[in-house]
Amino acid sequence: MSAVDEEKTFVMKHVFKNVSSYEGDPSERGNSIDLTRGKPHYGPEKKHFGAQWELRIFEGKSGRLPFFFLSCRKNARAHWKVDSEVILKLLKTDGTWETRTSDSSICNMMTRNILNVPDGVLSDYLVDGRLSIEMEVKIKKEKIFGSSWMRKFDDDEAKEFSDVVLLAGTQEFHVNKIRCEEFLEVKSEKSRKRKFATAVRFDLESLKRKCIDEAKTTAEIRELAPENADDPEPKLPKLLITCKMNVDFDENSNDSSFEPSAVKRQKTEDDTFPEDSDDEERRAEMSGAKNFPNGLWSRLKNPRGDEPTIDIWEFKMDADAVTMTFTCDGEKFKMYFTSRSTVDYEIRQNFWIPRHNTMYGALRARLLSLPKNVTIDKLVIYNSPECEVEDCLIELMFMKSWSCRELEYIICRDFQHPHHLRKLVKMFKPSEITVALRYGPFHDGDNRRNPRGGSHNHLSASYDFTCELGKDFQWDCDQAVKANRQEELSKLYKDAVIGKRFGMGILRTLCSIRTFVTLIIDGKSPKVLKKFAVKGPSNDKACIALQQLLRQEDPSEMNRKKTEFANGFMTFVCIRNEPVAAPQCSLGMSTTTFKMEMSNEQMLSFTKTTPTFHCCFRTNVDERGVLVLIEEWHKGDRHLDDIQLQIDKVIDSNFINHLGADRAGSPKWIKLSRNLTGKKQTLYIDRERLATRHLSIRVKDSHK
Repeated sequence: MSAVDEEKTFVMKHVFKNVSSYEGDPSERGNSIDLTRGKPHYGPEKKHFGAQWELRIFEGKSGRLPFFFLSCRKNARAHWKVDSEVILKLLKTDGTWETRTSDSSICNMMTRNILNVPDGVLSDYLVDGRLSIEMEVKIKKEKIFGSSWMRKFDDDEAKEFSDVVLLAGTQEFHVNKIRCEEFLEVKSEKSRKRKFATAVRFDLESLKRKCIDEAKTTAEIRELAPENADDPEPKLPKLLITCKMNVDFDENSNDSSFEPSAVKRQKTEDDTFPEDSDDEERRAEMSGAKNFPNGLWSRLKNPRGDEPTIDIWEFKMDADAVTMTFTCDGEKFKMYFTSRSTVDYEIRQNFWIPRHNTMYGALRARLLSLPKNVTIDKLVIYNSPECEVEDCLIELMFMKSWSCRELEYIICRDFQHPHHLRKLVKMFKPSEITVALRYGPFHDGDNRRNPRGGSHNHLSASYDFTCELGKDFQWDCDQAVKANRQEELSKLYKDAVIGKRFGMGILRTLCSIRTFVTLIIDGKSPKVLKKFAVKGPSNDKACIALQQLLRQEDPSEMNRKKTEFANGFMTFVCIRNEPVAAPQCSLGMSTTTFKMEMSNEQMLSFTKTTPTFHCCFRTNVDERGVLVLIEEWHKGDRHLDDIQLQIDKVIDSNFINHLGADRAGSPKWIKLSRNLTGKKQTLYIDRERLATRHLSIRVKDSHK
């Protein structure tokens, strides 16, 4: 982390042209204000202190001053944050300047900030449609998480800890030669001869060894030597000279494939670890014996016949740590992985640092030390932010022969990597797969809006990053504008940003689940798959207040919005903004109305080999597909256990009467029986759920 040591100040001036004053009907000025669809004006980008700064304004139809936003962008790989004081000056029509001061906090997760503006109407500041501004920015604090933004190569600290000085003209760069060596070994495109000459000059032992090891043929070895081999440079390594003297250079030989034998260190009695990676299994075993408890390691190395090696293997991330839990014979063995870095702990108060976090290296090393062959009864994975935990497992796909009976994947945060989940299925080859959505949606009963304003607003977010405020949200904004409550208006804008971000995350997650379901039902699943279940969140209900708002619109518009949600183009978000609690967001629509891309043909083909199939999301399956499914079962052409689907349209309960269905036995169930190889089975259809587009089928053996 780095912070600014001296005051950094800059001034930006700009004249916005063609700004409207909306001097018209006063009643029209307060109709509505949409913070996301205002008329934008963009000032020029200016570079100051390594960042691009820009001032933007957004007009509303209020007749008042527009919203002023300060934007900052920085090309930095790490996470960064800039705290500053902004003095905004606006030129009035009488020639005087009106000033307001704001505290600005901008980071890579939120690259713009709303500024305080003077009270008054826009016409007091416009001259021929021009709005003149001057802005002074004083940077008070800069932070970079993970690595410095800008390194100094000529200060006292650099001179003290450097061991190489690079010259560029008269400028000296004091750097650590280890970093230079890593660059030359991995990234540099210079020739091997050029690299070797550099290594000799600056005593870069690792680079010298790498160049020599890569020189396989006689010609390549000669290439590394100086032009005058009889008088080699004093710094030429003895190893190369020895290699050259021991090789029989036959000048008449055309054999360019000669490979000098590699010289290996002789093993001694004190060696306890394999010298190279040829003995991978032994290496893993020695690491595992040190890294796992004795009881667990004994179980891993000595499985009991046909019993699974591990009963339950769970990966879960809580705040700043990953927990890996093994359950064997009712006993739990927990292992915790964390970066133990002060910088990382500070960062996680705001957002997560992904792959370069050291904890994942520790997790991968521990996984690598597990035996090659492990069987698991149930594998439970809570998705990680950027699939880091999943990556640690997938990287071992071709090194380990791990398998599990059941894979349960719990989505508890933004999920954007369906193909990673598909790779886990390919790696572990489960016969049962369960995907459970536990991220975001919640419902706490009657949340109808208080007619005087209340604390429950709505908006919709689309995949094209646009956002539309609901009527209740617009009403609150209008009231704040009329009463000139700038603080409240700024707070409402922040709520809209939070709601939009949440909505985009939910939309990405639902679409990613749909992609994974499509991959599985299209035949990308293991042939041994017997159960596939996709579950929604608990208490998954539509928001009452949102339904009331939609009913106020034209029926065609209401149906359009619901269809766009079902198809994955739009999501609806409820925002609670209590005076004490922080804003909470929830999905306004029920997830059961979000549609999976599953046709009758896909469903029939998939359930041919997978007799248990649960999907809480809406599908394109209709009465025709359900009828074929039941008729084939009745004829003995397919086997069914448990089918739970959200179908496209309501099915009449009489649709299988022609098959001799029993409707008299119970008002709840429709029954249909068959005799197969002397065994009687009964198929039960939940009659009540058919009216809610829910197909519920269960098959049980009948006892005589």
